[in-house]
Amino acid sequence: MSIRYSKQIFKTVNEAFEQKRAAALRRQTENRAAAAKKDARFTGIERELALTVSELISAVAEGNGAEEKTRAAREKNLSLQSERRALLKKYGLPDDFLDIKYECKKCGDEGFAGAEMCSCYADALKAEAHKTFNLSIHMPDATFETFDTSLYTGDAPEDDMTPRENAELALKACRRFVRDFSKSDENILLTGKNGLGKTHLSSAIAHALIDEGFDVVYETAGAIFTLMEDVRFGRISEEAQYRTDRLSQCDLLIIDDLGSEFTTQFVRAALFSVVNSRLMSDKKMIISTNLTPEAIGELYDERVYSRIAGRFTTIELYGDDIRQILKERRR
Repeated sequence: MSIRYSKQIFKTVNEAFEQKRAAALRRQTENRAAAAKKDARFTGIERELALTVSELISAVAEGNGAEEKTRAAREKNLSLQSERRALLKKYGLPDDFLDIKYECKKCGDEGFAGAEMCSCYADALKAEAHKTFNLSIHMPDATFETFDTSLYTGDAPEDDMTPRENAELALKACRRFVRDFSKSDENILLTGKNGLGKTHLSSAIAHALIDEGFDVVYETAGAIFTLMEDVRFGRISEEAQYRTDRLSQCDLLIIDDLGSEFTTQFVRAALFSVVNSRLMSDKKMIISTNLTPEAIGELYDERVYSRIAGRFTTIELYGDDIRQILKERRR
């Protein structure tokens, strides 16, 4: 799996791994000090063991004729280990009490075993990517598996399809988007009234793609326009600059709640800039809105409508507000 998370994700995880290694060394130092308080011989054994390692390295470096030195160093090392085990047993301490104990035995909390990325490091990156995404959207449980189509009514057909049937098709389309993400140029426009599951589906897509190592960014339309306005007028912090850069760098940009912001000429130009630049760079997008594609064209810009009509798959959700239905079910 190719991992494409942001530099900040890698930085955060690397710092966490450094802290884990430092904590393991601190625990070993504390244990050695505790053992030395019981018996000073522990310190002497550790010192002598270190010397036998140096003697082994020197003997191996000498090459031919150093067999006797190598054998003697090994025997001394084994004897010291045996003495240490006996002392540990005498004081009721486990055999590995003086060893450094890393969380991952495979990589020693380095993140890599040789040139290969360790699974513990890959898992940590994935967990941090999910955590970062969830800080933006606060929907950690929004997955394809938790998208409950039974919340949509199977009655009252609209356009020859019930809301439930339509929701099932929407779910399939979103799963397909994830499946074909690397080989398709598809983008998604999620439309429908509030409370119909648009954010749930976009979050489910995000979680599935994060699991596959893709870099996903979620921002509301209003937040994006504020960031771009701050950049325009030079009033931007380091964090805001990072967020702005990520709008163009990420594999998938989710723009939520388009149409809820106050629309100005700047907002129209900013929306076109984001959409057009990502399309030109073959970067994927999901736009979630209460507006139809035609309404987007009327409110923003004919050029935006043209891009959306030509390069986005429209997925419309309709029916009753499922949040209200959930509340009634919980009573």
